[in-house]
Amino acid sequence: MRLGVVALLASSVSIGLTAVPTAAHAGGPDPARKPAKPEHQGISASDYVDAVTGLGNCNDFAAKAGVLPDATALLVEAISDTKGTTKDEFETTAQFGARQTEFWKSRLGDPLHLVIRVPVPAYKVSYDADRAVALVKYMVDWSVDHHEIEFYNHDLSNGHYVGTNAYGVQADVTSIHAVKGELAFPLGQIIAEGGDVSNVFVIPMSPDSARAFKAQPSLLLLASLEPPYLDERSSYSGATIDEPISLSLTRKNVHVRLRCGVFMSGRQVVSSNVVR
Repeated sequence: MRLGVVALLASSVSIGLTAVPTAAHAGGPDPARKPAKPEHQGISASDYVDAVTGLGNCNDFAAKAGVLPDATALLVEAISDTKGTTKDEFETTAQFGARQTEFWKSRLGDPLHLVIRVPVPAYKVSYDADRAVALVKYMVDWSVDHHEIEFYNHDLSNGHYVGTNAYGVQADVTSIHAVKGELAFPLGQIIAEGGDVSNVFVIPMSPDSARAFKAQPSLLLLASLEPPYLDERSSYSGATIDEPISLSLTRKNVHVRLRCGVFMSGRQVVSSNVVR
């Protein structure tokens, strides 16, 4: 009976794994998985500023949406600059705040406008032929005092090691260090056209338009960067026998106030403004 109990515990998902050094598993990068660094998409900071300067109301934004540049690469480059976005111990909070404002203006111009194209996962889009509408499931995460919407997810490094639990059971563990970029904005700023309860955007369109939309769905947002501009949180989840993956995740929240937002099918606007 004792052996039976030990065997059951050894296979339990609640038993965590610790690394076992071996010659075959050095824990280095996995050559089969090489995440690419974000491309600059062929636009400089000055060209970006020229393109977004003078954007007026949301009608103006929607009219130009098909040709507006995406600032994602510029934003990722900025949040990766730890020297520019980290407070020095010898500067006051006021000095750091002033330096942050100048840092972000040097990257995105003045005023601090962000045009961000957020890809929509295909599984979140469906079509109701009887009503002739496309349905997009809500993509916004909830936090205590703000909403979050992901604009960037990148594996910085990954590797393998042999892990063992307290009962000697071993597993080949994949170790991942990832960074996620999220826009953090005030509660209630974005709402599905179907209402708060349904959490579904309802977009009238023909079957042919819906087929094209499902092939290239995205949400284009216009936002204004606001203090404290950027905060960072880290988390770690360990590997188990049933799920032999350890994940070290850094989440970088860029603080904004949304101004406008439209769903896009490729470069074509397919919805009205979804931002309050």
